[in-house]
Amino acid sequence: MENMITRIRDLNQYGQGVGETEDGLVIFVEGALPGELVDVSSLESKKNFAIASSATTIEPSPLRVTPACPYYPDCGGCQLQHFSYEAQLSWKQNNLQEQLSRIGNLDISGVLSPMIAANTVWHYRNKAILPVGGTKDMPQIGFFRRLSHDIVDGTHCMIQHPTEEILRAFIRSLIHREGIQPYKEEEHKGLLRNYVVRSSEVTKEVSLTLILNTTRAKGEGFAELWRQNFQELAHVLAKDGYTLTGTALNFNPKRGNVIFGRENITITGNPQITDIINEKSYVLSPVSFFQVNSEQAAKLYSVVRDYVSKSIEIIEDNQHTMILDIYCGVGSIALQLANLAQSVIGIEVNEKAVADANVNARLNNCANCRFIAAKAETWIQNDLDKNVKIAIVDPPRRGLEPKLIKALNKAEHLNSLIYVSCNPATLARDLAAMSSDWKIQNIQPLDLFPHTTHVETIVLLSRKTANSHTRGEAKFLLNKS
Repeated sequence: MENMITRIRDLNQYGQGVGETEDGLVIFVEGALPGELVDVSSLESKKNFAIASSATTIEPSPLRVTPACPYYPDCGGCQLQHFSYEAQLSWKQNNLQEQLSRIGNLDISGVLSPMIAANTVWHYRNKAILPVGGTKDMPQIGFFRRLSHDIVDGTHCMIQHPTEEILRAFIRSLIHREGIQPYKEEEHKGLLRNYVVRSSEVTKEVSLTLILNTTRAKGEGFAELWRQNFQELAHVLAKDGYTLTGTALNFNPKRGNVIFGRENITITGNPQITDIINEKSYVLSPVSFFQVNSEQAAKLYSVVRDYVSKSIEIIEDNQHTMILDIYCGVGSIALQLANLAQSVIGIEVNEKAVADANVNARLNNCANCRFIAAKAETWIQNDLDKNVKIAIVDPPRRGLEPKLIKALNKAEHLNSLIYVSCNPATLARDLAAMSSDWKIQNIQPLDLFPHTTHVETIVLLSRKTANSHTRGEAKFLLNKS
């Protein structure tokens, strides 16, 4: 296809500009922004769209800014650094609204609140997983190039916690100094595959997990090597005020994209950190799921608390109210709600996460919180107490399982449902599937990951059929500061 000029009308989920050919074929243009006029060339035609491998901007958007990161746009970690932050927020708001309308066919007029912006838009991530490649003489450490497994080698990341830069420099030096073989994915050879850093800016604690392409039996030599170098790294971090709590090894000798293998060992200290959000403390192991933006997570949990408080107000006999937290993970949301109800029950299929949640409950003296390892849909059908009036769901990107939606719809004593979503498309699908039984009261988007296309959304729903335990619908007036 020859060169052509097109006006960009939107962005897709990967942050690519969306334009059209004269005959209406959709074109995706890397790096183009809405409103820009671009000259595209070398179009690669697919079945229903085309991808421009190169483009020249004729009329730039006034919202275009210079990216802060020297590795942008090659690195795939961010998609929107060339878009002003205010414009990012506007696009995310509009994108959420469009998907709820188009995919879910939902009428959200009057219930969609403005996006909650981030105060900190750089160095906000408290967890980093970095692949390691290259050679022992020229190691490559960085994130993958967009839509590939090619490592963009670099010294730092503008959205990761500053301790990641310290760890990256140390590991690079150690590889070179000790002759450690980085992993070669295509050949499935080499030793060091990835490493995982967790950091807390509140407690100043840092933990490190090194993922090896070997079995535990064959990894003892590396473990001893690391023990010999642990104090050097701890000293480097201490100079900046951080404590290295410990190091773990994870063994993953299998091919594939799965980061962690099945077996971990601790080789120095205790590879857990404690983070504090809204005065609740959370002990995090190397593999624990936890929101990676602690500052924005505090706002997210405050929205959930507001939703729960307003929901409790309309329950006539609310002294015995129980709350159900589905996909509870390490108890991050459940513990925030402990003082609002008689009891909070967390349901999670991952037994390790449930064990961590129970530890966190004891740490915070939340005796009224208990956590159960079970499939939520089965537990709701068989064991749900009639005093459970409020449920929270915080599913992965794939959204809710149809069986769980059916179970929630059938649990008629549930008055309120709070849906925390990390994917507008599956949120729209699930809200549509629940629309016969639930009414949307409020939709609160939140920018959890600045400079990416990610949108976090918290939705409050009330049951359409009034039951004898409620005073009627409440007006949910939220503090969005």
